Amino acid sequence: MSTLPKVAVLGLGAMGHAFASNLLKNGFTVAGWNRSPARGEDLQAHGLSLHATPQQAVADAEVIISMLADGEATLEVLAQIAPACQPQAIYCQMGTIGLPETRQAIALLRELQPAMTYIDAPVSGTKAPAEKAQILVLASGDREKGAAAEPVFAAISRGTQWFGEAGNSQKMKLVLNAWLISMMQGIAESAQLAKTLGFTPDQLWSALEGGPLAAPLCQSETGRHRQRAVYPADAAGACPERCPAGAFPWPSRTPCRGWKTSPNCGSRRRTRDMPERICLRYISGCRRRQKRNFLPTPGKKWPWWPLILADGASIRIYRTLA
Repeated sequence: MSTLPKVAVLGLGAMGHAFASNLLKNGFTVAGWNRSPARGEDLQAHGLSLHATPQQAVADAEVIISMLADGEATLEVLAQIAPACQPQAIYCQMGTIGLPETRQAIALLRELQPAMTYIDAPVSGTKAPAEKAQILVLASGDREKGAAAEPVFAAISRGTQWFGEAGNSQKMKLVLNAWLISMMQGIAESAQLAKTLGFTPDQLWSALEGGPLAAPLCQSETGRHRQRAVYPADAAGACPERCPAGAFPWPSRTPCRGWKTSPNCGSRRRTRDMPERICLRYISGCRRRQKRNFLPTPGKKWPWWPLILADGASIRIYRTLA
């Protein structure tokens, strides 16, 4: 008889789907739920038990993974599932949802199911490393009570680091994403400077290659822009009327030419005379609604990278072709 805990995965998007797939490969019994029922159907042939409601998915689960779109969705689903959970179940909130939402989720679970254990466990990594179980789990909470979650984390990641009381992991994710966004901004500005001075991305990378500055991120990002101009975003000024003081780890900058304010979401966009733009948006409401308002051409693939978590909301960087 298997000693592995039964797992429920709530949210079968890019990351949740990868988690469920890796758990199934490692012999776990996995139940799943997603708002869009079609997500996860491909995993049913591999043993996933797909449910119509989150309450059904968590009914027998010993470890529950939540990987939903944002804090609002996380709190909504948590309120629905808590009464249906096993009293000793472990709830692992693995989305980057923000500190206020994390505090609310902890309080909500304590109110609805005080015997359950809350583990705050956002991850460092994106879809590709998640599919290969190469993400890093940033865990916090009662490690002793959450011991049953450790083999689950081991199956979906390259390792787990613990940071004390629940909520600290969201803070560490903020630090890591601040590091990432500062690197992305520096790469973009340096690549643009190289182009302005007459160098190609290949020439720039050949000058970096083999030295201490040749970080893997630098190589991948310079490769992305070999045929395109890159314009640095006005990070701190993207939505000044909605960004809390101190949310950004760099000084404010004057918006560069070509930005205009959108009445829909308060972000700034480049005008169409720019061949490519990098736009930072401060998202505090429904991500799907704001994303729809932002994207001008439905049906195209518009890649985005989650970069930094401010206190209670995400900033996303969008690279779009004008």
